[in-house]
Amino acid sequence: MNTQTRLRQRTAELKESERRFNKLLRVIKLVAVTLNANGDIIFINDFLLKLTGWKRKEVTGRSWFDIFIPPEQRSEVKNVFKQVISAGTPAQYGNYILTKKGEKRLIQFNNVFLRNIEGEVVGTASIGEDISERKKTQEISLALNDINNAITSTLNFDEIMQMVVGEAKEVVGCEALAILMHENSEWYIRYQSGRSEQILGTSFSINDLKAGLGVAIETRKPFVCNDCFADKSLNTALIQQFHIRSLLIVPLYSRKRVIGAFYFTNHSAPIPFESYQIDFAAKLAVSVSLALENAKLYEAEHNIAETLQEALLQAPEQLSRLDFGYLYRPASEEARVGGDFYDVFELEHEKVGIVVGDVSGKGLKAATITSLVKNTIKAYAYQEESPAEIISKTNTLATKQTSAGTFITTFFAILDTVSGRFRYCNAGHPLPVVKRKKGKAFFLTTNSTALGIFPKEEFVEGNETLKEGDSLTLYTDGIVEAKCKDKNLFGDERLLKIVNNLDHKPAARIPEFVFEKVMKCTTGKLADDVVMLSVGLKA
Repeated sequence: MNTQTRLRQRTAELKESERRFNKLLRVIKLVAVTLNANGDIIFINDFLLKLTGWKRKEVTGRSWFDIFIPPEQRSEVKNVFKQVISAGTPAQYGNYILTKKGEKRLIQFNNVFLRNIEGEVVGTASIGEDISERKKTQEISLALNDINNAITSTLNFDEIMQMVVGEAKEVVGCEALAILMHENSEWYIRYQSGRSEQILGTSFSINDLKAGLGVAIETRKPFVCNDCFADKSLNTALIQQFHIRSLLIVPLYSRKRVIGAFYFTNHSAPIPFESYQIDFAAKLAVSVSLALENAKLYEAEHNIAETLQEALLQAPEQLSRLDFGYLYRPASEEARVGGDFYDVFELEHEKVGIVVGDVSGKGLKAATITSLVKNTIKAYAYQEESPAEIISKTNTLATKQTSAGTFITTFFAILDTVSGRFRYCNAGHPLPVVKRKKGKAFFLTTNSTALGIFPKEEFVEGNETLKEGDSLTLYTDGIVEAKCKDKNLFGDERLLKIVNNLDHKPAARIPEFVFEKVMKCTTGKLADDVVMLSVGLKA
Protein backbone atom coordinates (compact mmCIF):
# COMPACT_ATOMS: atom_id res chain seq x y z
CA MET A 1 0.00 0.00 0.00
CA ASN A 2 1.58 3.30 -1.12
CA THR A 3 1.74 6.49 0.97
CA GLN A 4 -1.10 8.26 -0.88
CA THR A 5 -3.45 5.34 -0.33
CA ARG A 6 -2.53 5.18 3.36
CA LEU A 7 -3.18 8.92 3.67
CA ARG A 8 -6.64 8.63 2.07
CA GLN A 9 -7.42 5.70 4.36
CA ARG A 10 -6.26 7.64 7.40
CA THR A 11 -8.33 10.65 6.38
CA ALA A 12 -11.41 8.43 5.98
CA GLU A 13 -10.80 6.91 9.41
CA LEU A 14 -10.51 10.37 11.00
CA LYS A 15 -13.75 11.51 9.35
CA GLU A 16 -15.49 8.38 10.55
CA SER A 17 -14.13 8.92 14.05
CA GLU A 18 -15.32 12.53 13.92
CA ARG A 19 -18.76 11.40 12.72
CA ARG A 20 -19.06 8.87 15.56
CA PHE A 21 -17.74 11.42 18.08
CA ASN A 22 -20.30 13.95 16.88
CA LYS A 23 -23.09 11.39 17.09
CA LEU A 24 -22.07 10.39 20.62
CA LEU A 25 -21.97 14.01 21.82
CA ARG A 26 -25.30 14.70 20.11
CA VAL A 27 -26.94 11.77 21.88
CA ILE A 28 -25.63 12.76 25.30
CA LYS A 29 -26.13 16.49 24.53
CA LEU A 30 -22.56 17.66 25.10
CA VAL A 31 -20.77 20.44 23.26
CA ALA A 32 -17.21 20.08 21.99
CA VAL A 33 -14.76 22.59 20.55
CA THR A 34 -11.05 22.50 19.67
CA LEU A 35 -9.08 25.75 19.59
CA ASN A 36 -5.52 26.52 18.56
CA ALA A 37 -3.17 28.47 20.84
CA ASN A 38 -4.61 31.76 19.55
CA GLY A 39 -8.21 30.76 20.30
CA ASP A 40 -9.19 30.10 16.68
CA ILE A 41 -11.75 27.32 16.08
CA ILE A 42 -10.28 24.10 14.65
CA PHE A 43 -13.22 21.80 15.34
CA ILE A 44 -16.78 22.35 16.59
CA ASN A 45 -19.33 19.57 17.04
CA ASP A 46 -22.84 19.36 15.57
CA PHE A 47 -24.64 19.77 18.91
CA LEU A 48 -22.85 23.06 19.66
CA LEU A 49 -23.68 24.31 16.15
CA LYS A 50 -27.35 23.35 16.62
CA LEU A 51 -27.42 24.94 20.09
CA THR A 52 -26.04 28.24 18.83
CA GLY A 53 -27.57 28.36 15.35
CA TRP A 54 -24.27 28.71 13.47
CA LYS A 55 -23.06 26.70 10.46
CA ARG A 56 -19.67 24.99 10.53
CA LYS A 57 -18.27 26.97 7.58
CA GLU A 58 -19.30 30.23 9.29
CA VAL A 59 -17.15 29.64 12.36
CA THR A 60 -14.28 27.28 11.47
CA GLY A 61 -10.96 29.15 11.52
CA ARG A 62 -12.44 32.22 13.21
CA SER A 63 -11.80 33.43 16.77
CA TRP A 64 -13.87 31.64 19.41
CA PHE A 65 -13.90 34.79 21.51
CA ASP A 66 -15.14 37.12 18.78
CA ILE A 67 -18.05 34.83 17.84
CA PHE A 68 -19.17 33.11 21.01
CA ILE A 69 -18.10 35.19 24.03
CA PRO A 70 -20.32 38.15 25.09
CA PRO A 71 -18.57 41.49 24.37
CA GLU A 72 -18.52 42.56 28.03
CA GLN A 73 -16.62 39.37 28.96
CA ARG A 74 -14.43 39.02 25.86
CA SER A 75 -11.28 40.72 27.16
CA GLU A 76 -11.34 38.90 30.48
CA VAL A 77 -11.92 35.46 28.89
CA LYS A 78 -9.09 36.01 26.37
CA ASN A 79 -6.67 36.82 29.21
CA VAL A 80 -7.74 33.75 31.18
CA PHE A 81 -7.27 31.59 28.05
CA LYS A 82 -3.71 32.88 27.59
CA GLN A 83 -2.90 32.15 31.24
CA VAL A 84 -4.33 28.60 30.93
CA ILE A 85 -2.32 27.95 27.75
CA SER A 86 0.83 29.27 29.42
CA ALA A 87 0.33 27.19 32.59
CA GLY A 88 -0.57 24.06 30.64
CA THR A 89 -2.85 22.82 33.39
CA PRO A 90 -6.27 21.26 32.55
CA ALA A 91 -9.17 23.38 33.86
CA GLN A 92 -12.90 23.33 34.55
CA TYR A 93 -14.80 26.57 34.09
CA GLY A 94 -18.21 28.01 33.30
CA ASN A 95 -18.78 30.52 30.50
CA TYR A 96 -21.73 32.23 28.93
CA ILE A 97 -21.64 31.82 25.15
CA LEU A 98 -23.73 33.65 22.58
CA THR A 99 -26.05 32.08 20.04
CA LYS A 100 -26.29 33.53 16.57
CA LYS A 101 -29.42 35.41 17.69
CA GLY A 102 -27.54 36.95 20.61
CA GLU A 103 -29.06 34.79 23.35
CA LYS A 104 -26.82 33.61 26.17
CA ARG A 105 -26.28 29.97 27.15
CA LEU A 106 -24.28 28.94 30.20
CA ILE A 107 -21.81 26.11 29.45
CA GLN A 108 -19.78 24.16 32.01
CA PHE A 109 -16.50 23.26 30.22
CA ASN A 110 -13.75 20.72 30.93
CA ASN A 111 -10.63 21.18 28.82
CA VAL A 112 -7.43 19.31 28.02
CA PHE A 113 -4.41 20.46 26.04
CA LEU A 114 -3.19 19.59 22.56
CA ARG A 115 0.61 19.25 22.38
CA ASN A 116 3.06 18.83 19.51
CA ILE A 117 5.80 16.18 19.43
CA GLU A 118 8.06 18.53 21.42
CA GLY A 119 5.43 18.69 24.17
CA GLU A 120 4.48 22.31 23.56
CA VAL A 121 0.83 23.33 24.05
CA VAL A 122 -0.62 24.16 20.65
CA GLY A 123 -4.30 24.28 21.56
CA THR A 124 -7.15 23.05 23.72
CA ALA A 125 -9.92 20.51 23.36
CA SER A 126 -13.00 21.23 25.50
CA ILE A 127 -16.14 19.28 26.19
CA GLY A 128 -18.99 21.01 27.97
CA GLU A 129 -22.57 20.73 29.16
CA ASP A 130 -25.28 23.33 28.61
CA ILE A 131 -26.44 24.13 32.17
CA SER A 132 -28.50 27.20 31.24
CA GLU A 133 -31.82 25.55 32.02
CA ARG A 134 -30.51 24.03 35.26
CA LYS A 135 -29.13 27.42 36.30
CA LYS A 136 -32.37 29.15 35.34
CA THR A 137 -34.37 26.54 37.27
CA GLN A 138 -32.27 27.23 40.36
CA GLU A 139 -32.71 30.98 39.93
CA ILE A 140 -36.45 30.59 39.46
CA SER A 141 -36.68 28.37 42.54
CA LEU A 142 -34.94 31.05 44.61
CA ALA A 143 -37.16 33.73 43.06
CA LEU A 144 -40.27 31.70 43.90
CA ASN A 145 -39.11 31.45 47.53
CA ASP A 146 -38.59 35.22 47.63
CA ILE A 147 -42.04 35.88 46.17
CA ASN A 148 -43.62 33.40 48.60
CA ASN A 149 -41.94 35.17 51.52
CA ALA A 150 -43.15 38.52 50.23
CA ILE A 151 -46.77 37.55 49.64
CA THR A 152 -47.04 35.76 53.00
CA SER A 153 -45.75 38.87 54.78
CA THR A 154 -49.05 40.65 54.18
CA LEU A 155 -52.74 39.81 54.36
CA ASN A 156 -53.74 42.65 52.07
CA PHE A 157 -55.23 41.29 48.83
CA ASP A 158 -54.17 44.27 46.70
CA GLU A 159 -50.61 44.29 48.09
CA ILE A 160 -50.22 40.61 47.23
CA MET A 161 -51.30 41.11 43.63
CA GLN A 162 -49.21 44.26 43.11
CA MET A 163 -46.11 42.39 44.33
CA VAL A 164 -46.81 39.38 42.14
CA VAL A 165 -47.54 41.14 38.86
CA GLY A 166 -44.14 42.85 38.66
CA GLU A 167 -41.97 40.10 40.12
CA ALA A 168 -43.54 37.22 38.18
CA LYS A 169 -43.12 38.96 34.83
CA GLU A 170 -39.41 39.51 35.47
CA VAL A 171 -38.80 35.94 36.65
CA VAL A 172 -40.58 34.32 33.70
CA GLY A 173 -38.84 36.71 31.32
CA CYS A 174 -41.93 37.40 29.21
CA GLU A 175 -42.82 40.79 27.76
CA ALA A 176 -46.04 41.33 29.69
CA LEU A 177 -48.23 39.89 32.42
CA ALA A 178 -51.89 40.62 33.03
CA ILE A 179 -53.87 39.26 35.99
CA LEU A 180 -57.56 38.82 35.27
CA MET A 181 -60.07 38.52 38.11
CA HIS A 182 -63.50 36.90 37.83
CA GLU A 183 -66.16 39.33 39.05
CA ASN A 184 -69.92 39.20 38.47
CA SER A 185 -69.69 36.71 35.57
CA GLU A 186 -67.11 38.89 33.78
CA TRP A 187 -63.31 38.81 33.64
CA TYR A 188 -61.49 42.08 34.34
CA ILE A 189 -57.82 43.01 33.94
CA ARG A 190 -57.07 44.22 37.47
CA TYR A 191 -53.26 44.13 37.42
CA GLN A 192 -50.78 44.38 34.58
CA SER A 193 -47.09 44.88 33.92
CA GLY A 194 -45.10 45.37 30.76
CA ARG A 195 -47.58 47.10 28.46
CA SER A 196 -47.40 50.78 27.63
CA GLU A 197 -51.10 51.23 26.84
CA GLN A 198 -53.70 51.41 29.59
CA ILE A 199 -55.59 48.12 29.73
CA LEU A 200 -56.56 48.01 33.41
CA GLY A 201 -60.29 47.56 33.82
CA THR A 202 -60.80 45.96 30.40
CA SER A 203 -63.50 43.31 30.69
CA PHE A 204 -64.17 40.07 28.85
CA SER A 205 -66.88 37.45 28.84
CA ILE A 206 -66.02 33.79 29.36
CA ASN A 207 -66.88 33.23 25.69
CA ASP A 208 -64.16 35.74 24.73
CA LEU A 209 -61.57 33.74 26.66
CA LYS A 210 -62.96 30.23 26.36
CA ALA A 211 -60.47 28.87 23.83
CA GLY A 212 -57.46 29.42 26.10
CA LEU A 213 -58.72 29.97 29.65
CA GLY A 214 -61.52 27.45 29.23
CA VAL A 215 -59.02 24.74 28.32
CA ALA A 216 -56.83 25.60 31.33
CA ILE A 217 -59.84 25.45 33.67
CA GLU A 218 -61.13 22.20 32.18
CA THR A 219 -57.77 20.41 32.27
CA ARG A 220 -56.58 22.16 35.47
CA LYS A 221 -53.22 22.60 33.72
CA PRO A 222 -51.44 25.65 32.29
CA PHE A 223 -52.49 26.51 28.75
CA VAL A 224 -49.53 27.22 26.43
CA CYS A 225 -49.58 28.56 22.89
CA ASN A 226 -46.15 29.30 21.41
CA ASP A 227 -47.51 30.74 18.14
CA CYS A 228 -50.89 32.38 18.67
CA PHE A 229 -51.15 33.79 15.12
CA ALA A 230 -51.08 30.22 13.80
CA ASP A 231 -53.57 28.77 16.32
CA LYS A 232 -57.05 29.20 14.82
CA SER A 233 -58.77 27.76 17.93
CA LEU A 234 -58.06 30.98 19.84
CA ASN A 235 -60.14 34.16 19.70
CA THR A 236 -58.45 35.67 16.63
CA ALA A 237 -59.96 39.10 17.21
CA LEU A 238 -58.50 39.36 20.71
CA ILE A 239 -55.15 37.91 19.65
CA GLN A 240 -54.90 40.56 16.92
CA GLN A 241 -56.22 43.37 19.14
CA PHE A 242 -53.57 42.79 21.81
CA HIS A 243 -51.00 41.47 19.30
CA ILE A 244 -50.27 38.34 21.36
CA ARG A 245 -47.62 36.18 19.68
CA SER A 246 -47.15 33.58 22.45
CA LEU A 247 -49.27 32.94 25.52
CA LEU A 248 -49.19 31.12 28.87
CA ILE A 249 -52.39 31.01 30.98
CA VAL A 250 -52.53 29.73 34.57
CA PRO A 251 -55.81 29.89 36.55
CA LEU A 252 -56.06 31.00 40.21
CA TYR A 253 -58.34 29.01 42.52
CA SER A 254 -60.12 29.59 45.80
CA ARG A 255 -61.71 26.49 47.31
CA LYS A 256 -61.80 24.80 43.89
CA ARG A 257 -63.49 27.83 42.35
CA VAL A 258 -61.65 29.80 39.66
CA ILE A 259 -61.24 33.41 40.82
CA GLY A 260 -58.65 34.69 38.36
CA ALA A 261 -55.90 33.87 35.90
CA PHE A 262 -52.34 34.81 34.98
CA TYR A 263 -51.80 35.77 31.33
CA PHE A 264 -48.06 35.71 30.51
CA THR A 265 -47.55 37.07 26.99
CA ASN A 266 -44.95 37.89 24.34
CA HIS A 267 -45.78 40.44 21.65
CA SER A 268 -42.71 41.15 19.50
CA ALA A 269 -42.25 37.52 18.37
CA PRO A 270 -43.65 34.01 19.04
CA ILE A 271 -41.09 33.25 21.75
CA PRO A 272 -41.71 29.75 23.13
CA PHE A 273 -42.30 29.23 26.84
CA GLU A 274 -39.78 26.78 28.30
CA SER A 275 -40.67 24.02 30.75
CA TYR A 276 -39.07 25.81 33.70
CA GLN A 277 -41.15 28.94 32.98
CA ILE A 278 -44.38 26.93 32.87
CA ASP A 279 -43.44 25.06 36.05
CA PHE A 280 -42.72 28.34 37.85
CA ALA A 281 -46.04 29.87 36.74
CA ALA A 282 -47.98 26.80 37.93
CA LYS A 283 -46.27 26.79 41.35
CA LEU A 284 -46.72 30.53 41.70
CA ALA A 285 -50.44 30.19 41.00
CA VAL A 286 -50.77 27.69 43.85
CA SER A 287 -48.89 30.00 46.23
CA VAL A 288 -50.92 33.05 45.22
CA SER A 289 -54.19 31.12 45.49
CA LEU A 290 -53.33 30.14 49.08
CA ALA A 291 -52.24 33.68 49.92
CA LEU A 292 -55.45 35.13 48.50
CA GLU A 293 -57.51 32.60 50.45
CA ASN A 294 -55.74 33.63 53.65
CA ALA A 295 -56.27 37.29 52.80
CA LYS A 296 -60.00 36.73 52.31
CA LEU A 297 -60.28 34.83 55.59
CA TYR A 298 -58.38 37.59 57.35
CA GLU A 299 -60.59 40.27 55.81
CA ALA A 300 -63.73 38.49 57.03
CA GLU A 301 -62.21 38.03 60.50
CA HIS A 302 -61.01 41.62 60.53
CA ASN A 303 -64.48 42.97 59.68
CA ILE A 304 -66.06 40.95 62.50
CA ALA A 305 -63.34 41.99 64.96
CA GLU A 306 -63.62 45.63 63.91
CA THR A 307 -67.36 45.57 64.52
CA LEU A 308 -66.77 44.03 67.93
CA GLN A 309 -64.10 46.56 68.81
CA GLU A 310 -66.25 49.50 67.78
CA ALA A 311 -68.85 48.24 70.24
CA LEU A 312 -66.19 47.74 72.93
CA LEU A 313 -64.85 51.27 72.53
CA GLN A 314 -68.20 52.97 72.88
CA ALA A 315 -68.70 55.18 75.94
CA PRO A 316 -71.47 57.59 76.96
CA GLU A 317 -71.14 61.18 75.77
CA GLN A 318 -71.71 62.50 79.26
CA LEU A 319 -72.51 61.45 82.83
CA SER A 320 -73.87 63.60 85.63
CA ARG A 321 -71.19 65.09 87.92
CA LEU A 322 -68.40 63.49 85.88
CA ASP A 323 -65.99 65.21 83.47
CA PHE A 324 -64.21 62.67 81.26
CA GLY A 325 -62.42 62.24 77.93
CA TYR A 326 -61.04 59.26 76.05
CA LEU A 327 -59.32 58.25 72.83
CA TYR A 328 -58.28 55.15 70.92
CA ARG A 329 -55.55 55.14 68.28
CA PRO A 330 -54.40 52.01 66.39
CA ALA A 331 -50.69 51.59 65.71
CA SER A 332 -51.42 51.94 61.97
CA GLU A 333 -54.33 51.89 59.56
CA GLU A 334 -53.32 48.38 58.47
CA ALA A 335 -52.83 47.05 62.01
CA ARG A 336 -54.90 44.10 63.07
CA VAL A 337 -57.69 44.81 65.54
CA GLY A 338 -56.23 44.89 69.02
CA GLY A 339 -57.41 44.12 72.53
CA ASP A 340 -57.34 47.62 74.09
CA PHE A 341 -60.62 48.69 75.69
CA TYR A 342 -62.21 51.22 78.05
CA ASP A 343 -65.60 51.94 79.59
CA VAL A 344 -67.34 54.43 81.87
CA PHE A 345 -70.78 53.50 83.17
CA GLU A 346 -73.27 54.61 85.82
CA LEU A 347 -74.05 52.51 88.90
CA GLU A 348 -76.51 53.07 91.70
CA HIS A 349 -76.16 55.68 94.46
CA GLU A 350 -74.25 58.29 92.39
CA LYS A 351 -71.43 55.91 91.65
CA VAL A 352 -69.58 55.32 88.38
CA GLY A 353 -67.59 52.32 87.09
CA ILE A 354 -64.31 53.09 85.31
CA VAL A 355 -62.37 50.45 83.38
CA VAL A 356 -59.38 50.31 81.04
CA GLY A 357 -57.75 47.09 79.86
CA ASP A 358 -55.58 45.36 77.31
CA VAL A 359 -55.91 41.76 76.05
CA SER A 360 -52.76 40.10 74.70
CA GLY A 361 -52.86 39.31 70.99
CA LYS A 362 -54.68 40.73 67.97
CA GLY A 363 -57.65 39.99 65.77
CA LEU A 364 -60.97 38.27 66.34
CA LYS A 365 -59.71 36.19 69.27
CA ALA A 366 -58.49 39.27 71.16
CA ALA A 367 -61.72 41.17 70.38
CA THR A 368 -63.83 38.24 71.63
CA ILE A 369 -61.89 38.02 74.92
CA THR A 370 -62.11 41.81 75.29
CA SER A 371 -65.87 41.61 74.99
CA LEU A 372 -65.99 38.81 77.58
CA VAL A 373 -63.84 40.67 80.14
CA LYS A 374 -65.43 44.09 79.69
CA ASN A 375 -69.00 42.82 79.92
CA THR A 376 -68.20 40.49 82.84
CA ILE A 377 -66.71 43.36 84.86
CA LYS A 378 -69.75 45.48 84.07
CA ALA A 379 -72.19 42.73 85.01
CA TYR A 380 -70.50 42.01 88.37
CA ALA A 381 -70.25 45.76 89.10
CA TYR A 382 -74.03 45.87 89.44
CA GLN A 383 -73.89 43.09 92.04
CA GLU A 384 -70.71 43.75 94.02
CA GLU A 385 -69.28 46.85 95.69
CA SER A 386 -65.67 45.69 95.90
CA PRO A 387 -63.51 46.19 92.75
CA ALA A 388 -61.14 43.45 93.99
CA GLU A 389 -64.02 40.97 94.30
CA ILE A 390 -65.33 41.93 90.84
CA ILE A 391 -61.90 41.45 89.28
CA SER A 392 -61.47 38.13 91.12
CA LYS A 393 -64.72 36.75 89.73
CA THR A 394 -63.83 38.03 86.25
CA ASN A 395 -60.45 36.28 86.51
CA THR A 396 -62.12 32.96 87.40
CA LEU A 397 -64.19 33.17 84.22
CA ALA A 398 -61.27 34.43 82.09
CA THR A 399 -58.96 31.54 83.04
CA LYS A 400 -61.66 29.07 82.05
CA GLN A 401 -62.53 30.74 78.76
CA THR A 402 -59.06 31.66 77.46
CA SER A 403 -56.19 29.52 76.21
CA ALA A 404 -52.77 29.22 77.82
CA GLY A 405 -50.58 32.21 77.07
CA THR A 406 -53.47 34.68 76.95
CA PHE A 407 -53.56 37.31 79.67
CA ILE A 408 -55.49 40.51 80.32
CA THR A 409 -54.27 43.58 82.16
CA THR A 410 -57.01 45.79 83.53
CA PHE A 411 -57.76 48.62 85.92
CA PHE A 412 -61.21 48.89 87.45
CA ALA A 413 -62.47 51.54 89.86
CA ILE A 414 -65.77 52.50 91.44
CA LEU A 415 -65.96 56.27 91.95
CA ASP A 416 -68.40 57.96 94.30
CA THR A 417 -69.20 61.17 92.41
CA VAL A 418 -70.51 62.86 95.56
CA SER A 419 -67.59 62.26 97.93
CA GLY A 420 -64.91 61.80 95.27
CA ARG A 421 -63.66 58.65 96.96
CA PHE A 422 -62.84 55.74 94.69
CA ARG A 423 -61.87 52.14 95.33
CA TYR A 424 -59.82 50.39 92.69
CA CYS A 425 -58.16 47.14 91.71
CA ASN A 426 -55.24 47.18 89.28
CA ALA A 427 -54.59 43.77 87.67
CA GLY A 428 -51.15 44.00 86.07
CA HIS A 429 -52.07 47.18 84.16
CA PRO A 430 -49.85 50.29 83.85
CA LEU A 431 -50.59 52.27 87.01
CA PRO A 432 -52.88 55.30 86.50
CA VAL A 433 -51.80 58.86 87.31
CA VAL A 434 -53.61 61.16 89.73
CA LYS A 435 -53.12 64.93 89.22
CA ARG A 436 -54.08 67.24 92.03
CA LYS A 437 -55.41 70.71 91.29
CA LYS A 438 -52.96 71.87 93.90
CA GLY A 439 -50.04 69.48 94.15
CA LYS A 440 -47.88 67.15 92.11
CA ALA A 441 -49.01 64.23 89.97
CA PHE A 442 -48.37 60.71 91.25
CA PHE A 443 -48.92 57.10 90.27
CA LEU A 444 -51.34 54.87 92.17
CA THR A 445 -49.40 52.11 93.90
CA THR A 446 -51.66 49.16 94.68
CA ASN A 447 -51.16 46.39 92.13
CA SER A 448 -52.08 42.75 91.47
CA THR A 449 -51.43 40.05 88.85
CA ALA A 450 -52.98 40.19 85.37
CA LEU A 451 -56.15 38.22 84.63
CA GLY A 452 -56.19 34.82 82.91
CA ILE A 453 -52.97 33.46 84.45
CA PHE A 454 -53.85 31.91 87.83
CA PRO A 455 -57.46 30.83 88.46
CA LYS A 456 -57.35 31.37 92.25
CA GLU A 457 -55.30 34.54 92.38
CA GLU A 458 -55.96 36.97 95.25
CA PHE A 459 -56.52 40.55 94.15
CA VAL A 460 -55.83 43.53 96.38
CA GLU A 461 -57.70 46.80 96.52
CA GLY A 462 -56.59 50.39 96.95
CA ASN A 463 -58.45 53.64 97.51
CA GLU A 464 -57.93 57.30 96.76
CA THR A 465 -59.96 60.48 96.57
CA LEU A 466 -60.56 62.95 93.74
CA LYS A 467 -61.43 66.51 94.60
CA GLU A 468 -62.86 69.15 92.30
CA GLY A 469 -60.17 70.03 89.76
CA ASP A 470 -58.26 66.76 90.23
CA SER A 471 -57.97 64.15 87.48
CA LEU A 472 -57.37 60.40 87.15
CA THR A 473 -55.64 59.37 83.89
CA LEU A 474 -55.63 55.76 82.70
CA TYR A 475 -53.83 54.40 79.64
CA THR A 476 -52.56 51.22 77.98
CA ASP A 477 -48.88 50.31 77.58
CA GLY A 478 -48.82 51.68 74.03
CA ILE A 479 -48.23 55.09 75.68
CA VAL A 480 -45.26 54.35 77.94
CA GLU A 481 -43.71 51.81 75.54
CA ALA A 482 -43.83 54.14 72.52
CA LYS A 483 -40.30 54.56 71.11
CA CYS A 484 -39.20 58.17 70.81
CA LYS A 485 -36.82 59.64 68.24
CA ASP A 486 -34.02 59.60 70.85
CA LYS A 487 -34.44 55.77 70.77
CA ASN A 488 -35.68 55.73 74.37
CA LEU A 489 -39.17 54.71 75.46
CA PHE A 490 -41.67 57.45 76.23
CA GLY A 491 -41.70 55.96 79.73
CA ASP A 492 -43.33 56.59 83.12
CA GLU A 493 -41.19 59.59 84.06
CA ARG A 494 -41.96 61.48 80.86
CA LEU A 495 -45.68 60.74 81.25
CA LEU A 496 -45.68 61.88 84.89
CA LYS A 497 -43.88 65.10 83.99
CA ILE A 498 -46.38 65.92 81.22
CA VAL A 499 -49.40 65.24 83.44
CA ASN A 500 -47.78 67.27 86.22
CA ASN A 501 -47.60 70.29 83.87
CA LEU A 502 -51.21 70.15 82.69
CA ASP A 503 -52.01 73.60 84.13
CA HIS A 504 -55.52 72.76 85.31
CA LYS A 505 -56.68 71.31 82.01
CA PRO A 506 -60.14 69.70 82.28
CA ALA A 507 -60.16 65.88 82.25
CA ALA A 508 -61.95 65.84 78.89
CA ARG A 509 -58.91 67.41 77.18
CA ILE A 510 -56.13 65.45 78.87
CA PRO A 511 -56.05 62.36 76.56
CA GLU A 512 -55.62 64.43 73.39
CA PHE A 513 -53.02 66.68 75.05
CA VAL A 514 -50.91 63.76 76.28
CA PHE A 515 -51.25 61.90 72.99
CA GLU A 516 -49.97 64.93 71.05
CA LYS A 517 -46.85 64.87 73.24
CA VAL A 518 -46.39 61.15 72.55
CA MET A 519 -46.69 61.64 68.79
CA LYS A 520 -44.22 64.52 68.85
CA CYS A 521 -41.74 62.39 70.78
CA THR A 522 -42.11 59.42 68.39
CA THR A 523 -42.33 61.54 65.20
CA GLY A 524 -45.81 60.16 64.59
CA LYS A 525 -45.00 56.44 64.85
CA LEU A 526 -46.68 53.99 67.23
CA ALA A 527 -45.50 50.45 67.92
CA ASP A 528 -48.74 49.44 69.64
CA ASP A 529 -52.35 50.55 69.92
CA VAL A 530 -53.13 53.29 72.43
CA VAL A 531 -56.09 53.87 74.76
CA MET A 532 -56.38 56.79 77.18
CA LEU A 533 -59.16 57.74 79.58
CA SER A 534 -59.18 60.66 82.01
CA VAL A 535 -61.89 61.42 84.59
CA GLY A 536 -62.56 64.25 87.02
CA LEU A 537 -65.45 65.68 88.99
CA LYS A 538 -67.62 68.48 87.70
CA ALA A 539 -68.17 71.53 89.83
